[in-house]
Amino acid sequence: MSGAWADNQVYWATLAYARWWLAVDGPFLGAVEANGDFTEPLLRRVAVRYNVNRGLLQPEDQQEGEDVSATGMIGLLREAAAAWPASLQERANLCIEKAEAAQSVGWTDKLQVSGVSKFIWFLKPERWTLFDRFAAKGMGVPAHWNRRRQFEAFYKALDKGDFNEVVARIEPVVAASVLPSLPASRIIDSLLMARGARGSATHEVEESRSFLGLLPPAFRENLHQLATELQDEIGNDVLPPMTTKRKKS
Repeated sequence: MSGAWADNQVYWATLAYARWWLAVDGPFLGAVEANGDFTEPLLRRVAVRYNVNRGLLQPEDQQEGEDVSATGMIGLLREAAAAWPASLQERANLCIEKAEAAQSVGWTDKLQVSGVSKFIWFLKPERWTLFDRFAAKGMGVPAHWNRRRQFEAFYKALDKGDFNEVVARIEPVVAASVLPSLPASRIIDSLLMARGARGSATHEVEESRSFLGLLPPAFRENLHQLATELQDEIGNDVLPPMTTKRKKS
């Protein structure tokens, strides 16, 4: 990559996620915490914003006012949250298990591991990050692999890259900032998305600059300071992409 984004990847990733946090994740997480769990309408709203709603089916034989798939998914997420393990790879395996369960009873049309990884974050946000094909690409996961293999490889690569240690380094910086509740792990998610999808796209930098310009001066300066400190703390070379060996012909 080249250009402004490449030169300061963590800086721009911080601003990009701050925008999303204030507009989307923060309000959704607050609603889940206030309720103590997902409700069916809230799960659907999250699914829509994260582009996984179509994979959560609406059976034709359900009664009016019912949302069988959302209700079932909430139950699976509740089970996963109660048994949430410590390591990324164990968590990934649990997400696969719940995605398989949802597919087996017809609540989803495919193995919705991406959706499960997103939903569970709102119940267990601490040091967890979402699976997305762009984030996976940002970690060097081959696009031609099937979704399950990509999912497993993504979290294995994060583990190998010391994801938890990286997040632990930036958590105190965030906690002392103007946005102390900003989830540090999701800044890393934003960084990986940038690597896999946005690259050096000029419009992303321009939108972040415009976002800063709309903020009150004191808040703007403090957020700029946070992004700068995080850039200095972990740099652009954090979490190097995995490498794969080509088979000999």
